[in-house]
Amino acid sequence: MNINRMKRFAIALTLFAVALGTQSCSDSDEYVSAESISVTPGNAIMIVNTTMTLVADVLPIETTDKGVIWESDNQSVAVVDGNGLVRALSEGMATIHATAKSNTKRSKTCKIIVVAAIDISLNASLLGIPAGATRTLRASILPGNLPQDVTWTSDNTAVATVDGGVVTAVVPGTAKITATSVISADRTAECTVTVMDVSSLPAGRQLAGIWTFDDGSDIGKATVGSPLIKQGDGFAFVNGPSTGNGAVRVAQGSYFRALHEIVANGGGNRVNNYTVLFDFKVSELGRYYCFLQTTLENNDDGDFFLRPAGNLGIGGTGYSTHVVTAGEWHRLVISASMGNAYLYYLDGVQIHEGNIASATLDSRFSWLPEGVLLFADENGEDAEIDIAEVMIWDGALNSEQVQSLGTVR
Repeated sequence: MNINRMKRFAIALTLFAVALGTQSCSDSDEYVSAESISVTPGNAIMIVNTTMTLVADVLPIETTDKGVIWESDNQSVAVVDGNGLVRALSEGMATIHATAKSNTKRSKTCKIIVVAAIDISLNASLLGIPAGATRTLRASILPGNLPQDVTWTSDNTAVATVDGGVVTAVVPGTAKITATSVISADRTAECTVTVMDVSSLPAGRQLAGIWTFDDGSDIGKATVGSPLIKQGDGFAFVNGPSTGNGAVRVAQGSYFRALHEIVANGGGNRVNNYTVLFDFKVSELGRYYCFLQTTLENNDDGDFFLRPAGNLGIGGTGYSTHVVTAGEWHRLVISASMGNAYLYYLDGVQIHEGNIASATLDSRFSWLPEGVLLFADENGEDAEIDIAEVMIWDGALNSEQVQSLGTVR
């Protein structure tokens, strides 16, 4: 055989083998299709005219084509582009589908709820708290069908800390407490907390509230505790007992609800131990003036009065023989320990020891933990009255502690 021909044949055979091997190798690179797909987040709440990007993860890692087909089942509410960018268009609900291009049987969804707006508010925007005391803030998110979860932060933990809405006053100063919606981090509500140094006030009982009525633009503002909630429109800012001391004039038919936040005490289901102080003035006698109403619906008789003759109290626990003077400021203190003592003080002097047979545990004179009404009566025995200061303690002050409060300032 011709040697050159043999060489050419050998070379051709070699090239064929190489080509054949290359073709076999190429055919062995199999196409890997998707086995699963996930979408993050799985559900979302959006505000109209906002956007967010969904992230899809196609598995296994070696999937040949990791492309995703994005679709919305309600394009009037939300649309999605090829990169998972969702745009909220109108209120409603839409389901976003993510389908693996390499295996259209593998898909996941994200439910989108679109709302016009998310609003968050707190039960107080201003709080005054004695050092060492606690108060509870509560957040509300609208619409009400949205998750109500929030995160809490304090911008000055040296002054006040917050945990789950419970604010703890550390030292005198100011801190801002912020509640942030977990579903929309740009939706926040704030409360400015002023921690008060109340070392000059009687020790041994926690102050639940101080209201001084010195701010005509915010009559129910609290110096300590939660703001008073106005019921009715009959409130006017007037001069108090001294220069720079304001007062509120409460008209007949209007009253305050005080959220004292005192838990049930004294061994019962209601607040059985408390002290309340009123700096007050009436323009005339001959009418009934009401100080306390323990029925929050205000559908029963009030529970402490200045009667037309000018003496203080109520039939169940008795009236004082001492008479107030119309046109002058007075300081009334009621110190209550149900079943033990129910005492009235006027201008630092005890004027009556109430009948404790009526002031029993969980009686009509006990307060509900949810609050108490100030200056409310159900049938008009609540004539117009001027109030310069109200204080509430979570227990019964003794005579020495009441005297240390002094008289109207």
